[in-house]
Amino acid sequence: MDMAKQRGATRQPPTGSLPVATAIRSARHRAGLSQARLAALLGVTPTCIQHWEYAKRTPGPRTWVRLEEILGPLTGERRAA
Repeated sequence: MDMAKQRGATRQPPTGSLPVATAIRSARHRAGLSQARLAALLGVTPTCIQHWEYAKRTPGPRTWVRLEEILGPLTGERRAA
């Protein structure tokens, strides 16, 4: 049996956006933050950051606001999501 099925996990289709993923990754690099540090500042897991940066998921509205507070404006990118 598949390990994911054994754990009760189900695979979800990607809901991310490549422009959003690129904007987050670029802004994080400009800010000099690791994925782990950004995750800690946002109160999410590093895996969550990875999912955003690989366009598997997109941050919710509240998290997007926090991202911009930490990383600066990600102008226009949210609309692409």
